[in-house]
This record gives sequence, structure tokens and C-alpha cells, in this order.
Amino acid sequence: MSTGLPESLDPWRAARSGLLLTGEVALNAFARLSDVIVRSAACTIVVQYQLQFERDRQGRFLLTGRIQTQLPLQCQRCFGVVDVAIDAPVQLALVKTEAAAEALPAALEPLLVNDDAVAPLLVIEDELLLALPIIARHHDDECEPPVAAVIHHSPHIEKIQKSAQSAPNPFAILRTLKSKPIPDDTE
Repeated sequence: MSTGLPESLDPWRAARSGLLLTGEVALNAFARLSDVIVRSAACTIVVQYQLQFERDRQGRFLLTGRIQTQLPLQCQRCFGVVDVAIDAPVQLALVKTEAAAEALPAALEPLLVNDDAVAPLLVIEDELLLALPIIARHHDDECEPPVAAVIHHSPHIEKIQKSAQSAPNPFAILRTLKSKPIPDDTE
């Protein structure tokens, strides 16, 4: 059992030897993920990982395991910080070609291996990005939309209200049409 996370490794050799990687890595180590998370809340968060390189009964090279963390995301409803628990199972088949990837069963996702090297940190980051919710938000009873707060605190709200009151009503012409009698064409 290994507790370190190598920068790069030979996945074929790792699978033949049954390499197990377990440990924690700081959330700020993931460059692509930093564009998605709320950075101010992420300084002390860690990602726990367990990655097992192995071969299955059919002789396929696999990378299985689990990635767990709590990601601080921006709530798309109130724009506050919402902590989203991530518990992502890893079920990848190591392949060299896209043809081999297409031949895999539906339960396995392909991991295309180039140059006989895999960067475990990038694999973890990919799995975290795939596990993100489509829309991050609090439960309905935990936040309110910011619309009311924005309207009441806007310095330009009085100007907007006055211009809306003084603008001509585009439907005023309908009032005059309603009061005119309709001509009778039966004569």
C-alpha cells in the first residue's frame, strides 16, 4: 500500500502489481478546479482518494476507487457559498486506442493512456469535475433569491421607477379604439 501520490506512473506496471494509492491532497492543488470553486473557502479543504490499479478476469487493465471531498461552490440561486459533498466512485478501463474504448462495456469508462503514463492528480481532478452538479444551490429552505435585496439596495432604483412612470404607455392607443363604435358592414 502506498500513501504518496506520484506525479506520473506507468499504469500497466501499476495494474500488474496491484498498486493502491490512498491519501489526501489539498484542494488548491487542482488548477482547473480552481475556476469552479469559491477560492476563499477552499484554503483548508482536502480531497481524499483511493485509487486501485488492477486487472479484471477478462484481462482488462482497470483503475478503480473512490474520491471524496466537500467543494465550496457558488449557489446559483442566492450567490452565496454552498458546500457540495462529492463522493465519486472511480471505474475506469485503461486503453491505448479509441477502438478499444468503444469496445468496453457500459459500466466502464475509458481512460485513454498516451505515452504509457498516467498522472494520478489529473485523473482525480477529472473525476471531481465530472462529479460536479449541473446547478449548485442550497436546499429551498436554506436560501432566498437575491432579487429583493438587490432592488431595495440599488442606488439607481428611484431613477428607474421615475422613468417608468413618466414613459408613455404603449397600449394607450387601445383605449381610444375601444371607445369608438364599430362600423356596421351589413348595409
